[in-house]
Amino acid sequence: MAYTNTLPPALEPLAERLRAHTIPAVADCERPAAVLVPVVPGADDVDVLLIRRPDDLHEHAGQMACPGGSWDATDPTLWATALREAEEEVGIPPGAVACVGPLPAVYIPRTRFTLVPFVGWLARRPVLRPEPREVAAAFWVPLGALRRTRRTVVRVRGGVTGPFPEFELAEGRVWGATAIFLDTLLALWPPAEVDRLMGEIGRTDGGAFRGDPAQD
Repeated sequence: MAYTNTLPPALEPLAERLRAHTIPAVADCERPAAVLVPVVPGADDVDVLLIRRPDDLHEHAGQMACPGGSWDATDPTLWATALREAEEEVGIPPGAVACVGPLPAVYIPRTRFTLVPFVGWLARRPVLRPEPREVAAAFWVPLGALRRTRRTVVRVRGGVTGPFPEFELAEGRVWGATAIFLDTLLALWPPAEVDRLMGEIGRTDGGAFRGDPAQD
């Protein structure tokens, strides 16, 4: 199978909005990190990949997240960090992902990470191979489910009390930095554009492609 890493035309409006965001320089971040926000066409909606961290991790134990982690000196860019981490944590082949663009960076006061989320388009679901030391479970969640379960809560974050988004999914509660950047994605990607994309590419059965094209 030959992977495609091109964007459908209906994704271009979202891509233009995302590309307007500035990616912080690694040298300006105390602890630079990146995550991949993988989106794929599902049965009736666009699905996003979420993972649950194991309960015994030193940081982010038990939290719902997207695959990602710290920048490494061998990574040429933070986009490369996001791709590397997604491959290591859930087995997504880098060549299967097209970069739609970055969401605004999120600073996490408790851990001092500056987290850059990148939205990545996959034409079909990959076969996921979660790394058990990093990922307890992985889920494909329709964007519509995020919209329906969104709520605003008052939390103390970084010493500041304020309203923050959360998502109460059947798979678990999404909060913190992950909820913040997913909420931003929903605001930047209106349902009408998602429907237009699904109409352009056609509904799918959510089928998977194999992780190694040489096996197809």
